Amino acid sequence: MSESKSPVETEHEEMAAFPDAADEMFEFLANAHVPASSLSKDQDWYFYINGYKDAADLIVTHAGEGDPRKLMYPIMFLYRQHLELALKDLIRDGRRLLGWQEAFPKTHRIDELWRLCVGLLDELSPGTTDNEETKHTTRLIAEFCTVDPTSEAFRYPEGKDGSPASFDVEINLTTVKKVVGKISLLLECTRTQVRTRYGDDAF
Repeated sequence: MSESKSPVETEHEEMAAFPDAADEMFEFLANAHVPASSLSKDQDWYFYINGYKDAADLIVTHAGEGDPRKLMYPIMFLYRQHLELALKDLIRDGRRLLGWQEAFPKTHRIDELWRLCVGLLDELSPGTTDNEETKHTTRLIAEFCTVDPTSEAFRYPEGKDGSPASFDVEINLTTVKKVVGKISLLLECTRTQVRTRYGDDAF
């Protein structure tokens, strides 16, 4: 029969789980200069874009092991960040092909970013976006923006004016995963088609 721990022993064990002098968050480099990435800029974008989605997918898969009420917020933010970066990357490619020097727009509104993507694609190849897939993507991105227009709803429990975050929709994480996956595939295929048509040397 195991002996019960005294309050003092329990307190010491709990304190051992607190941060102490031996803990370090990162291993900092001696010269304080982070070396240039060994990846190309496009590879960096790839890992950022897909890292957010992969992380969200993994959490959704294992959401039953935690409390979905808490996990919903980081999952939704991760999916939204994935879409925002994927759209900005597509805009970046389109503008470079057209010879525009502008960087991607600084807005967080994914509906505005999607409209820019559609405009650039039509500029590069008229009629490209005249299809059902584009129409449904426009509708679905607009739905996401109805719930989270500026990438704040799932990051903060209240708005800048102090009003509490509220959602007049039922969020099913499995459904969100499936729909974001479809939008993500469309964006990736579109990007691949653009690069195949113009060649990597154009970028």
